Amino acid sequence: MGASTSWENLKGDPSLVQLKNLSGQVAELARAAKVDMARFPSLADLDWLDRVLHRTSSMFTIIVIGQVSAGKSSFINSLLGRKLLVPSDRPTDGVVSVLQAANPGEPEYAEKVMTTGHIERFASMEEATKFLRQQDTPAEQQLRCREVRLHLQEPWLRHLRIVNTPGLGDRLQAFERAALQYLHEDESDLVVWTFFPEAAANSEEIGVFGDALARRRGAVVGVVTRCLEGKENDDNYDPKTDPSLVGDTGVGPWLKKNLGQYLQDVIFYDSHAVRRLVQRMRENPELQSDAAFIGQLERTGYAQFQRALTSRLGTDRERVQEARVASVLKRCSGHAVSIALAAEAAEQVLLQQADTEKEQIVAWQKVEKDIIGPSRTRFKEDIRSLAQDRSKELVTVMGNSAADAVEDNFGLLGTLGRSLVSWTGVCDSAADALNKKIGDAVDDAIGRARFYERLDEAMQRLTKEHLLALEKDLKQASQVGDERGRSGATVPVDPGRPAGGAGDVLGDALSGALKGAVSAILKSLAKNLEKRAAAAAAKEAAGQATKQAATKAGEAAAKQVAQKGAGAAAARIAGIVTLVLVPFDIAKLVKDFKKGRQNLAETVRTRYQADRPTYDARIFDGLWPTADEALSTVLSEARASLDERKGIRARYLESAQQASAVYQSLNDLAARLSERMRG
Repeated sequence: MGASTSWENLKGDPSLVQLKNLSGQVAELARAAKVDMARFPSLADLDWLDRVLHRTSSMFTIIVIGQVSAGKSSFINSLLGRKLLVPSDRPTDGVVSVLQAANPGEPEYAEKVMTTGHIERFASMEEATKFLRQQDTPAEQQLRCREVRLHLQEPWLRHLRIVNTPGLGDRLQAFERAALQYLHEDESDLVVWTFFPEAAANSEEIGVFGDALARRRGAVVGVVTRCLEGKENDDNYDPKTDPSLVGDTGVGPWLKKNLGQYLQDVIFYDSHAVRRLVQRMRENPELQSDAAFIGQLERTGYAQFQRALTSRLGTDRERVQEARVASVLKRCSGHAVSIALAAEAAEQVLLQQADTEKEQIVAWQKVEKDIIGPSRTRFKEDIRSLAQDRSKELVTVMGNSAADAVEDNFGLLGTLGRSLVSWTGVCDSAADALNKKIGDAVDDAIGRARFYERLDEAMQRLTKEHLLALEKDLKQASQVGDERGRSGATVPVDPGRPAGGAGDVLGDALSGALKGAVSAILKSLAKNLEKRAAAAAAKEAAGQATKQAATKAGEAAAKQVAQKGAGAAAARIAGIVTLVLVPFDIAKLVKDFKKGRQNLAETVRTRYQADRPTYDARIFDGLWPTADEALSTVLSEARASLDERKGIRARYLESAQQASAVYQSLNDLAARLSERMRG
């Protein structure tokens, strides 16, 4: 392994810096997408890399995990060749214990590290092992202790340390959490997971420890203990060929299937037999050359476990530093893969959310095209019909009142006609006076007919009718969409619906999305159709429109109408009428004067009838903006929601694209780290 992958260089390694940055990006994307973080334990602890690189121990660490009474203590005793830890079929250790080598020539000793960081030395090794046992130490004392360190004169522990953990399923959950905490903190390079053959197929255990092993791909050795129980003296028995262990329904295949991504090897082991063999071997090292003895080491699983260590550390532990680097790179590669899966999940969720927003946008566009658009067209045509009907009434009222005014002031016209002075200032003044009399008569007639008030009332009725019709169409479309969403079936179009109505959209309603698209409109309609709210809105709108009309279309007429309580459209029309009404061509009236009073009055009436198309257009122009504004007010909330959805969808798509890029980067990084680990 080159200098670039030495332990000293790992802390500033660019690939690990990139991994940390990418992990942070994935965590942000996952939170934004509301991904179930419980599915990705690696996201819950993004500081693990710093802890691994800054851990105090420089030794290769083996952590032993398993259920309560799964043979953890017996396994460790077998490696030492002595009964250091007391095994039991009941929960034993309630504290994490760390076994490591004492300095050469130094007596064995033990110390406890409190959760506060304070270290206390035990008087003896026996006192320390007694403190570890739940049966001999109150739980509150054990829970105040983070770990017990056992410094042993064990050559086997040179450059190694072993971490023994409380069992999973302990009656005190705090002890179980202590074991999981060590796994989460990654204070180890190799995980030994012990099982008894009859209790190995435990899915709950696999799940709980599996969450803590998210970064441990290929770093777990499954040790099935007690494999020679009752058959230790049968030299022909080999657990590696026992169908009950290695057959299709055996524990070996089951572990490989359920721990496949984490598993390095499965070893069939017998701790009691191994402990006796190791003890004999230490007493007589020459046994290591004895073929029969070597066969026993193979049969008990000890030799296979040693080969697993040698493959990592070398024959004489000369590759410990390389093994530590490889361990970190492997975990980083596993972390990159795990985080990449979270990025992929975030991308999928974000794309689904973007699709949901798109469904709402498409549903809204369909509602606008098939319901709101036709409704607006019908509304506009009805306003045009109303304008034409009322302009007919208006020109009749105006023509009659103007003719009456001319007849009443026939003498004034006669004076103008006999004047020898051609259009002097006196004549102009007389013309203005006549025009004023005509205007006053017209205004008075319009007022007595309550034209503006009735026009405003008709406008409000028509607006309300159309909004109610729109509400009915929207509700029907929403209900059909809801039914389509529940049944998945096509809802038939009602052949009795008018063309352009809601029926056109019902046949291919967009299920639940359509219902969501119209909800904001219906809510706004309900507000606008509520009597008190509608009255208050009309009053405010009339006041605002009256001010605008007074400025744009004749201040005097608009004020006059406003004082009579007419609405916004009527106020605008009042100004328009006044402008169209004056001035009359007085010169023409003087010429017609000689034809007689009756002919003159008919001329005035004809003048107004001839201008009726103009009044049609002017009244429509005064009414339609108010009608369109009423419809737009109803739709404004939904349209604002639509614009917001478009922005949200764009952000979802952008985040999904980012998640996809991060996913690819993490997979590329995982491959590079794996390659470096093998190199």
